[in-house]
Amino acid sequence: MIFDADQGVNFGTWDDPVSRLMYGHSTPIFLDMVDYSGSVYDLGGGNGLLKQYIPHSISVDIDQNKQPDVIQDIRQFSTKCDLVVIRYVLHYFSDKDVVNLITHIKEHAKKVMVIQFCNEGVHLKVKRQISKQSDERKYFRNSNHLFRLLSRPIDIRSVSYTVTPVFYENRLKINVNCSHSETVFGIVL
Repeated sequence: MIFDADQGVNFGTWDDPVSRLMYGHSTPIFLDMVDYSGSVYDLGGGNGLLKQYIPHSISVDIDQNKQPDVIQDIRQFSTKCDLVVIRYVLHYFSDKDVVNLITHIKEHAKKVMVIQFCNEGVHLKVKRQISKQSDERKYFRNSNHLFRLLSRPIDIRSVSYTVTPVFYENRLKINVNCSHSETVFGIVL
């Protein structure tokens, strides 16, 4: 049996402290930075976790197993709206694709909020090493790298935490023997 790393509708619902922080507790801290009373699209929002905080948000994801409201590659998104939230998605895209995606989304949304984790120094090396144990191709970045790609963020907030082995056991079904620091940023463009 092949393990589906994204785990469909169960993605992000794990009951370890890191998952609860990333997919739950940090969200209101970042959403407090924007007006989300209008039309909101959650790009890469798969199983609709953002609906806990913005019930009227519309999730858009390419993975039909997550049962998004709209099945679509977010790079093809073209709906005019008040706010687009891009949460924990940019590490799936190359630098060039991130720049193109953000440029494209800004043509359609009045505001864009990016929520993305970053790792600094040795912790970035640890993150990349752990990721090699999965079959997913990822582009992990430090905060300076991410900010350069996003070009002129309006507002930034952050929450730092320690990623423990139980997170990787839940997320990727792999055993790791170390923890590492990580910071998640809420960035308004």
